[in-house]
Amino acid sequence: ANPERPDFIRSPHSHVYHTADGFREALGTRGFDVRVEGAYPVAASGGSGIVSLARRGLEAVGLVPRSLRARALLKRILYGRLPEVPPELEALEGAGPSRDVLEPGPARGHKVLYVTATRGSSAAGP
Repeated sequence: ANPERPDFIRSPHSHVYHTADGFREALGTRGFDVRVEGAYPVAASGGSGIVSLARRGLEAVGLVPRSLRARALLKRILYGRLPEVPPELEALEGAGPSRDVLEPGPARGHKVLYVTATRGSSAAGP
């Protein structure tokens, strides 16, 4: 999840949400080379824009349910019925979401962050 996206809704059960720059800082100071990517771009208009506006409005007036069951019901109302998934899926090369490499700074344009940290030349250890 990306806490910097405009319609991010915090869970009442979580205490810390790391930003893209927060991951870079925490891992980079420990000697890792950090790559942050964003997936699922935040839509500014259209159907997704309306849902985003609804999410922000519900949170602003305190109408986001605290329980997961109630949140699931609210999502069904906002998003409609989920498409049926077949019992088996064939493996598809590149079937995951497209990802954009994110430069340092606020990462407001994507719903999900992917962070890859590799041991850099200055990292300690074998």
